[in-house]
Amino acid sequence: MLFNMNIAIAFKNMKGQYEIEKFSLFEIEKVNTKFPSHEVKINKSKEMIIKVGCPLCGEQHYYKYNLCELIKREMTIGGCEILGLPVFYIGSKEKIEQRVNKYREINRQLFDII
Repeated sequence: MLFNMNIAIAFKNMKGQYEIEKFSLFEIEKVNTKFPSHEVKINKSKEMIIKVGCPLCGEQHYYKYNLCELIKREMTIGGCEILGLPVFYIGSKEKIEQRVNKYREINRQLFDII
């Protein structure tokens, strides 16, 4: 079975908006360069470890995902452990873009109401 090693990650920034980065599992440093307050690394080719500087509570959160399970899923959501709100999405490029676009549209509609 072949896996698609090209995935996307979207981190929430300090302004509450999501920034998307498309990358291959072989290009993890690309993510670390774009998001210096976060760290993504692969541990022993079996786990992805994500350290997030949370824009919501200011704490550091740590997540570990099995690479095989992460690649099989369309999307994985990592949230703030204190507030319970999403901080990042990781998965297929299309699903991440759909989720972020939906989030942006809802925020735009709320802004229009206010």
